[in-house]
Amino acid sequence: MPMTRERKEALVEDMRALASESSTLLLADYRGLDVAAMTDMRVRARAQEIDLKVVPNRLAKLAFSNTLHACLEGSLKGPSLLASTRDDAGTLARLMRDLAKDYESMEVRAISVDGHLVPGEQLSSLANLPTRQQALAQLMGVLNAPVTKLAQTLAAVPQKLVLVLSAYAKEAKEKDATAE
Repeated sequence: MPMTRERKEALVEDMRALASESSTLLLADYRGLDVAAMTDMRVRARAQEIDLKVVPNRLAKLAFSNTLHACLEGSLKGPSLLASTRDDAGTLARLMRDLAKDYESMEVRAISVDGHLVPGEQLSSLANLPTRQQALAQLMGVLNAPVTKLAQTLAAVPQKLVLVLSAYAKEAKEKDATAE
């Protein structure tokens, strides 16, 4: 049974809202996947707060036009699986990389990260990016290093003074002991 015009308009509005709320969208070709595989993919995606939807290309083109992810319009060919996340692009890329390994018939076509088109072949380089927490930890380590070094340098001056005075006192004590 064909979709009614109202249903199509509602679907376009849902996809447009999804595109405007998402930082990253990914398009994949899902040919060759059975229902069990699609169900497994949806369960694994939902666990990481990633949305997976099968989308009609013509309606997706309408939905993506005039949005941040309009760059994906050229990649809407053949059966399209749309994955989206509001959070970390790396998390989405890691999940889709793992799913592509498990289901070899699935092929990632294109990724839109904040409006920048990334070809599907570069999925693994995007997946290798650190998570947000890892990146913040690395940044804090870089910012903390000069302060730590300054504290160590400032602490070294009195430390060395104490060592010199201690050695001087020990030497004076030894002179007194030999003089007697």
